[in-house]
Amino acid sequence: MKVCGLYRDFFTWVLPFCFLLCHLSVAQNSDERSLQKEQKALKNKISLINQLLESNRNTKQNSLDEYQDLGIKIKMQSTLIRNISTEISYMTDGIRELDKNVKLLQTNLKHLKKNYAKIITQTYKTRSKIAKIMFLLSSDSFYQMYKRLGYMKRYAEHRRKQALIIEEQGFELVEKIQMLKTRRRARFVLVSQEKREKESIKRERARKKQLLKSLSYKRKKLIRTKNKHEKRSRTIESKLASIIKADIKKSSLTARSMTTKFLARKGKLPWPADRGVIVRKFGKQLYPGMKVYTENNGVYIALKPNTSVKAVFEGEVARVFRIPGGTLAIVLRHGDYYTFYGNLKRTFVSQGQKVTTKQKLGVIYTNQLENRTTLDFQLWYKQSKKNPEYWISKV
Repeated sequence: MKVCGLYRDFFTWVLPFCFLLCHLSVAQNSDERSLQKEQKALKNKISLINQLLESNRNTKQNSLDEYQDLGIKIKMQSTLIRNISTEISYMTDGIRELDKNVKLLQTNLKHLKKNYAKIITQTYKTRSKIAKIMFLLSSDSFYQMYKRLGYMKRYAEHRRKQALIIEEQGFELVEKIQMLKTRRRARFVLVSQEKREKESIKRERARKKQLLKSLSYKRKKLIRTKNKHEKRSRTIESKLASIIKADIKKSSLTARSMTTKFLARKGKLPWPADRGVIVRKFGKQLYPGMKVYTENNGVYIALKPNTSVKAVFEGEVARVFRIPGGTLAIVLRHGDYYTFYGNLKRTFVSQGQKVTTKQKLGVIYTNQLENRTTLDFQLWYKQSKKNPEYWISKV
């Protein structure tokens, strides 16, 4: 009966506890892995922005670009800090739960050992062969003797199994305690990282404020830069619109099928280049240093020098042409959708050529004076401009 009680204690307390602990661990690990993946992507982008900022400070050419880059970095750091805070919260809850469950496991193990000690004591008292024989011979019938012999065998087997169970639970307890220590150390690292990021963002905000004050004294230069940018943008827009207008007339059943496929990939398209950061967003944007807005037909993606541009989807090269400033541009047709890749120094494709998803199209131009490599990426549906950020994948 004592053996049965010991088993009942194990299946009532220890086994459900282990199942619950594993379930919680898997759920938390999944959330934390997702957060860590986001943190890695953010850190990569912040690293690239830091390189751009360093280039700006070294060349001392464009405080406007530095101001915009700082704004992007601050937003990313804010997201990173929220991400780290969430992970710290998950980890704190996990540590608290793990600590509570370790204490419960210690209590249960103590209870199991206490019961097992009673069994050992009882076994010791009846360990002699004479006692066992007398126990069998005192049976009222042969059948009762047979049942008692079976009980003695099961009793010995149960005792052996309980010793193994207690040993395994002891190992598991040591493992959980070690896990608890590891998670506490990891939490300390995260808290330190969060503190560093908060200090960094404070410095960057001060620098941004200083730059804005500096830009306000360069209003005339900013207006010239803004007008130059808008003139270039209008020229490209006009050229692209005429290319698309002429191309729409060639629409076919194949084009309609391609349109459906392209639409199905909304939000899942690969980036047009590896490891980039969007430094200018789509649509109406407030121009730094002035209370005026500028209109962007696409997004501008900052990249490392000599980065290749890639097709975001299969299609056909509608046109390769030069844009203001002397750089090259490529227009790809995807049914009724079109993607534009501007500011290239070299192209690998020609008009009418079929391309596949992620196929290299050319190399992005680097402005040696400012040491910046920027891709002008646009997405159109017939003659209507679309926000590329809604179409390319988030990470």
